Amino acid sequence: MVDLKYISSNGVEFDLHDFDSAKLFKADFHKVKWTPEVVKKQYGTSIIRFTKDPQKYPCTFRFKGDPAQRKTQIDNFIFATENDIAKQMPGRIMWNQQYIQVYFNEHDCYPIDSGMTWTEMEGTLYAPFPFWVEEQYYEIRKGEEPGWIPEDAKGYPPDRDFKYGYTYSYRFGSGATPYFIDTPFGADYRSVIYGPAPNGVQFIVNDHLYRVNYPLRRGQRLVVDSRDSVSIDLKCIVINEDGSIINVFDYRDPQSSLFERMPGGAGVIYGYGDYDIDITLFLERSAPI
Repeated sequence: MVDLKYISSNGVEFDLHDFDSAKLFKADFHKVKWTPEVVKKQYGTSIIRFTKDPQKYPCTFRFKGDPAQRKTQIDNFIFATENDIAKQMPGRIMWNQQYIQVYFNEHDCYPIDSGMTWTEMEGTLYAPFPFWVEEQYYEIRKGEEPGWIPEDAKGYPPDRDFKYGYTYSYRFGSGATPYFIDTPFGADYRSVIYGPAPNGVQFIVNDHLYRVNYPLRRGQRLVVDSRDSVSIDLKCIVINEDGSIINVFDYRDPQSSLFERMPGGAGVIYGYGDYDIDITLFLERSAPI
């Protein structure tokens, strides 16, 4: 059975299989739509590109038990979801290890039989970013220069069996680790690099350089986040030991396209220098699997 939860922006969890929590009776999580942008021709159209609108999931929740119990459950769920709306910070629908960020922005409650033993709540889950995300973690620890390079570092292997479990962490002391992005969209990333690094920091994915020319002291860590949803002030920052933040966006190396997404398929992440690197890849899909 799928592990299905709603987690509010402040961490309150609701088991969507459980009548004692907030039982999700139905939702259209696998309904997908891509919209073509076209140029009209005499016969048909030419497609310029496909776009994807924010996703709206019609859904129905069911609550049972005595009226006081149902009222408490509904109030708890509505309070958590409206707190997300008030703060403009989305909650998450978790489908096993995949999630989509949503707001529960429409709802209506009513009893569904004359005995009033059930209450249904119909509503809409609104996803501003219409993709389900699965996070894939890697660790590169300081050590020797990378000595392992696979022959097919680019593209998909012929047998397509070069897969890694998304929820596992990889630790390589040689300064290199293979990855596999099993989605045609590639992946955004978030990297954390731990000082000291007096000459700046860098890592390479296949042939692409990611580099920031900011020297790190011991105890500092550099965080780079390529996702569009992250504020420009937080996309390239240094976090000090006391938690204060330095914006180092302007220290991006001019030869490096720092926020370039990592391509789909198989590849290698190389870490150079005497520092540790943690990398999270954000794999995107139109529907959960």
